Amino acid sequence: MKKEKSAIGWLLICSVSASFIISLAAPAADASFSPTPTPEPCLDFDMWRHIWAPPWACMDLVADEMEGSGLPRLASIAFGPDGRLYIARPALGAITVLERTDADGDGLLDDGGVFADELEHPTGLTYYRGAWYVTEGDRITVLRDTDGDGVADHREVLVDGLPDNGGYWPASLAFGPDGRLYVSVGAGCPTCADDDGRGVIMSFAPDGTDGRVYAGGFYLAFDFTWHPETGEMWAGDIGRDGSGPSMPPAELNLVVEGGDHGWPLCYGDRVPDVENGGDETSCAETIPPAMTFEAGSWPAGMVFYRGDAFPEMRGHLLLLLAGSWNRVPAVGHELLLIRFGDDGMPTGQIERLLPYQPGLSTWELDINNAGFYPWHPIDLAISPEGWIYIGIREGKVFRLRTR
Repeated sequence: MKKEKSAIGWLLICSVSASFIISLAAPAADASFSPTPTPEPCLDFDMWRHIWAPPWACMDLVADEMEGSGLPRLASIAFGPDGRLYIARPALGAITVLERTDADGDGLLDDGGVFADELEHPTGLTYYRGAWYVTEGDRITVLRDTDGDGVADHREVLVDGLPDNGGYWPASLAFGPDGRLYVSVGAGCPTCADDDGRGVIMSFAPDGTDGRVYAGGFYLAFDFTWHPETGEMWAGDIGRDGSGPSMPPAELNLVVEGGDHGWPLCYGDRVPDVENGGDETSCAETIPPAMTFEAGSWPAGMVFYRGDAFPEMRGHLLLLLAGSWNRVPAVGHELLLIRFGDDGMPTGQIERLLPYQPGLSTWELDINNAGFYPWHPIDLAISPEGWIYIGIREGKVFRLRTR
């Protein structure tokens, strides 16, 4: 994960005409959704800064001003079996907790304290059978709260020696339907074509033994998940840096065990990456992506929705595009709903849920303070009631809930 340098200024925002700003009225209703109603009103957290949600939902800011500098303030979020939201915070070197309550009525969730500290830039976070598993630096650590006081009092290194010699840190981790632990290991650099052990998704037995490469050919598969019916793994790939604003594209991949998904010699639909030494013979056996996105859009957190709050989303993929770091106009910075068919494959129907306004581009919304930009939405978690929580790299958490 790399430090962002924002590229938009006040003059650009002011250059937008008043007539265009006025035209950004409330989004039109979408009759395809019939969500479960809730009596709570939408909270306008900032009259000059409101990420536009669909008319059938509310978008709330529920955590703000997480401290830290130099490193991402937030890397991943996950709900525990206690219903609380756990947050991996690299800049703080800790896992902190948010309650799902708001005792003082300020609109922000109550602070649940520090679950574990003195961690080495924790990134990935997942819960499994009584313990939290965390990627930190070159290892996977297991954290347990044995006395039930809400603080981890036992920790052990489950896996040591993951590649951490520059480039991207080990990112997401999760237990698959087969009970094995999977972790993504990103590339060392954009042109490190012979960097062994990088650009892969690894798999381990639950006790940390039997480590193996499950699939390769990813520059950075920041996150991955499994289809709820087929059990097949899906992963994003951000696409390598340094090739200009339009190539290579970001990807959504159906992950094939033992497969080569392209990087470093190929990208997209078996296109040779000549800058990395690829040629017409390099891509014949690679596995092309199921879907591509604009270069720099940065596929991040993803989950197949299984909640009850938004029944029309059930079984379809929620995907965050964290957004570009240096493109103007920016790309990404949005939450997509990717529809899947009965065959377990994308239908080609993609809906932008956030920021929401049919007929306007994400960038048009962003420069009017109606989108995520310049923040980078990095991870997703579904609450027990089925609401969608969105973690922002710069240290915020938003919630999309029923109206």
